[in-house]
Formats: sequence, C-alpha cells, structure tokens
Amino acid sequence: MLNFSKKQTKSIILVISIIGSAILYASCSNPASGKTATCAVTVTRRFNATNVTNNSIYQLDAVKRAEGTYSIVFVDTEVLNLVSVETANTICNEFDTKIRSLVRTNFATESDVDGNGKIILLLLDIKDGYDPNNNPGYVAGYFDPTDLFSKTTYPASNQADMIYIDVNPAVIGSTESFSTIAHEFQHLVNFNRTYLTRGFMQDTWINEGLSSGAEYLYQGAQIQSRIDYYNYDPMGTIIYGNNFFVWNGYWEQYVGDVLADYSTVYLFFQWLQLHASNGTGIYKTILDQSYGDYRAVTAAAALRISSTFYNWEALLRTWLLANLINAPSGYMGYKGAINVRGWYFNSSGGYQVSLSPGEGIFALTASSPYIPGDYGTSGTNIRYVGISENLTIDTTGPSYDGVITLTFNANSDCNGADEIGFISNTLTKPTSLLSLFNTESKTWAMPSKYAISILKSPGGGFQENSHRPNRSLNAKTIQSLKSRMVKISE
Repeated sequence: MLNFSKKQTKSIILVISIIGSAILYASCSNPASGKTATCAVTVTRRFNATNVTNNSIYQLDAVKRAEGTYSIVFVDTEVLNLVSVETANTICNEFDTKIRSLVRTNFATESDVDGNGKIILLLLDIKDGYDPNNNPGYVAGYFDPTDLFSKTTYPASNQADMIYIDVNPAVIGSTESFSTIAHEFQHLVNFNRTYLTRGFMQDTWINEGLSSGAEYLYQGAQIQSRIDYYNYDPMGTIIYGNNFFVWNGYWEQYVGDVLADYSTVYLFFQWLQLHASNGTGIYKTILDQSYGDYRAVTAAAALRISSTFYNWEALLRTWLLANLINAPSGYMGYKGAINVRGWYFNSSGGYQVSLSPGEGIFALTASSPYIPGDYGTSGTNIRYVGISENLTIDTTGPSYDGVITLTFNANSDCNGADEIGFISNTLTKPTSLLSLFNTESKTWAMPSKYAISILKSPGGGFQENSHRPNRSLNAKTIQSLKSRMVKISE
C-alpha cells in the first residue's frame, strides 16, 4: 500500500479533464413516469480502469447513457450493446431513490471532489480473467480511492466520485448487481468518513463487513448464499479455522478460497447487528469510531451489545462459539435468524497447528481435562476453551474441562504472525454434542459464476492484497496443510 499525507485531500480543487471528448448521436427514450433519471445527449469520456488480473491501468471510452439527480451512468463503448438507455435510466433511478439514501442513512455521506453532486456509475466488462469453465470467480464491482485525488497526486486518477460495475457475467439491473452498487457505494462513503475526513485507513475486514451490511440492508433479507457457503465449506478451509480477520491470508493465497472471507465476515457482522440494541445502526456506530482497526468494532459492541465485548478476545471467542452452539437466544447464536452448524477437525491424535490471528479450530478432545502444555509451548496469543456436554464453558488454564476444545488465536492485530497451538482429537468419543457439528460429507458444486468485490488502495494497489479472482480453485490438496498442521502424537 502506498503511503500518502492526509493533507493531500479536502483542500485540493479538482478539475475534470475530459480527454478525447466527442459528441455521439444515438436514439434516446424517455424514462418511465416517476423516474428521476433523464436522458441526456450521449457523450464520450475517457476513463482509467484496472485490469484486475495483473493490476495494470488501461484507458477506455465511455458513453453517458443516463443522468439522474444524484447519479450518472457511463457505459464503456466496448459493451454499449449490453446496456440500453432504458436499463441505464433504471439504474439511475434505483440509485437515486433507494441505494443512495440507504447508504447515507446507515453509514455515511459521500465526497464530492468534482463538485457535481453526483456519483458516476461506470459500467464495463471488468478485466478479471472470468472463465466459466476454469475460473467462475468474477469481480462484480470495485471502488478505487485514487479517483478522489488529483492527477498531480495520482496520475491514474479519474478525479471523480465513482464506482465501477461489471456487466459480464454480471446481469446489469438485477438484484445482485444493485447489491453490488450498494456494496461499492459503502466503500466510497467509508473512505470519505475515515480517510478524507479524519485521516486514517480502515482495516479491510471491517470495510468489507460494513459493505456486506449494505447488501443485507438493500436486499432486506438474509443473503442465503453467504450462509450456505459457511455451512458447506466447499473448499475445506473453514474447518481449519479460516475466516475474515486476516482478509487475504494463507488459505486465500495458497488454496484460493476467496468466498470463505465474504461468508464469515457476513456472519460476524450479522451477529453484531442481531445482538445490538440499535440493530443495523451498529454499522454506523462502528464507522463513527475514531479507529480503523478492531477497536472500532469492540467499542461499538461494548456500547451497543455488552461492555464485555470491549475486549477483542471475548468478542471473537463468543462469535466462534456462536457458530458451534447456535442457540436460539443469547449471545451463543444468531437469535434464530441464521442457522449454522460448527466445523471440527476430524483426525485422531495430537496435532501442532499454525493459526493466523482470528482463526479457531474445534475438536473432540481425546482426554478431559485437556492440558495443551503436555504437547508443547503455545503461542503468546493462543487461547483454549473447553466445552462440556451441558455447554458449560471453561476458559481457565492450564487444563480445560469438556469434551470439545476450541483452540484459537486471539491476537487483535490482523497483520500479526501465525502462532502455534495444539489440538488433541478423537473421532470415537461418544457425546451428544456431535449433533452440533457438521459431521456429514456434503456435496457442493462451485457455482458457474460467483461475485466478489475488489477494494483498492490509493495509488492503484489492492488494499492489503485484497482478493484477485483468477487464482485456481482447484489448488487445494492435502499438501497445502503440511505447513499448517503437524501430527505429534497418536
């Protein structure tokens, strides 16, 4: 990530330079009654965009298809046939009448660096390496903060408040596409609220969690595909502790499990809003905190849920246990709104396991009480929880009572190093708590396409190496576990 001064922000007067502008003549129909969008003379404007496969900048010419009260739809001339004037007007109307007010009310207000009071929605076929046969992941949209700075600061800047929305294979005008607009618009207002206004960057996992909340608010219902992905764990990484906290960590880099981050961050931010006294208002509470890291979340949780959760370890532990116990009331579940079942490591014997910050693994313990110190010295931030058959929770040490053990890394620094913990597991121990686990082998076919979003950092880089979708989805083999888990006893 490039470093830059917060002085290079609000005082800059940006002048939009339209390179290679030209007037085109095209037929134009009036929007339906009640629409805010109006059909304007179609003009071209040259934009800089990102080839996601190699993080390079290229230029494209786009036609202004529609303009509303608060939005302008530009369409890349290469895909002009995919977006009719009517569809463009519908997009403007949906943004102007629903998405804009929803995001402004629940998160923050947008910047206006170009002084036109409008958000540019650039529709294009994002260069993401999409291949329905080999690479079903595609970038549904992205926000590039570079565009909010002058070309003097960042030559690739478009000097405009804008987001990029895919048209292939995304279905423009669909609920999924509108959800993407809400998701990316949250990133834009987030950057205005955090960096441009107060001079700090927000951790990717928080920013993405808030954008998952924007999608939920737009759809007005749980996003079942996120929940299903957790419950099926098709790439077999959630069972080993993979989740959102290290946004692009080991499992994404070496295994290619992109969706586990989106799935688990969705669940975590749903857990927050389901237990908060102000419901989804906790999203704005988080964004209004004067922190860009975990403290924004713990401060909001302490204020709106329980003072206990001012401590990150307590909050993380409770959420991890909620996915195992899934109680219909109380903090150990989702209050009946979401149904999940916990994952556990399923191989007998003692193991030394490498856990990134935030990761946790459940196991049926081979003996009770379980004494991790018998296996070796755990990392400084490694914590253990014993869970008994009556769901009594034991967080004391050095031994832990119970028939299930949670081993997790409580480090609050999402950029922290992996640490060594221990699990002692047996598959033969009888327990009524087996019903809490996903013990069945489930068949799950990766969808023919799935959407992700890219959060860029100023200057054009991917924020914290945020996901690129062209990583092989077939890379997962047992070899990938060798650096994470070592058997040390029978």
